[in-house]
Amino acid sequence: MAVTVQQAAVDALVAYLTTQLDGVTVSGEWPASEAELPELAVTVLMAGRRQDQHADATVVAVEGAGTTRVFVWRVKTATQGLQLDVWGRYPATRDDILAQLDEALNKGPLYTLTDGSFDLVAGEPTRDGVLLALAPASGHEGYVDFTFDGPTLGDSSERSIRNDYRATITGEAAMVLAVRTSNPVLQIAGLRLRVGEVPAEMTTENIDIVPSGEE
Repeated sequence: MAVTVQQAAVDALVAYLTTQLDGVTVSGEWPASEAELPELAVTVLMAGRRQDQHADATVVAVEGAGTTRVFVWRVKTATQGLQLDVWGRYPATRDDILAQLDEALNKGPLYTLTDGSFDLVAGEPTRDGVLLALAPASGHEGYVDFTFDGPTLGDSSERSIRNDYRATITGEAAMVLAVRTSNPVLQIAGLRLRVGEVPAEMTTENIDIVPSGEE
């Protein structure tokens, strides 16, 4: 089932952090008020509405074969505010999660991309934020670029009952919104030639997928 591109970004970050944080439960949902928190937990939530900016329609992928194919068009760039909440039973365990996040959220493509899209031998080992691939099952193409601020400590007012110590990290996800259309190849080629874009031979060899934030 397809999801919104911003939800796909959250899902990608949850999946990545699950592999990076030792013994920590990572979720894309706020914990239920009546539920007992895991001893170590991180929640990834969207903050505010998605901000969209129109972009000139550009083909970033071609699917199928024959005279009629499915074209994937980049139509907008989008940013989504994020909030990471860190939960620990004790101050020391909360701070241990924060230390792990300092590493995980600043790793480069050498460690965060394994789909062959980047030269992993020459890839950067560190980065300001992480670049992750969107899962194909989400119905979206390309990458999402995450950046984060430093943590703010804010212990829960229910700490005596729920025994949790909390920290909050705010950030942003930048991504591309793409749509799919089914069109005859010659129809799309003629349109793109009129606007001075790529040659009429519409193949995946001459159409590159551009990671978000890069031109």
